[in-house]
Amino acid sequence: MNDVVEVPGEANPLTAQNLFNSLAAAASSVQQQVQIGTQQLQHWEKQVGFYPLLQ
Repeated sequence: MNDVVEVPGEANPLTAQNLFNSLAAAASSVQQQVQIGTQQLQHWEKQVGFYPLLQ
């Protein structure tokens, strides 16, 4: 798995793989990864298609 999750922005589009990586980061035991993953998820939750992609 790619351990790098970029901060919110268009450089990190909402895709199934990026969503998976951000969810994994948000569940990490490393605080910095949790923060980055959480920020990315908060950015994406405002975008159309975020919730259906979670299913």
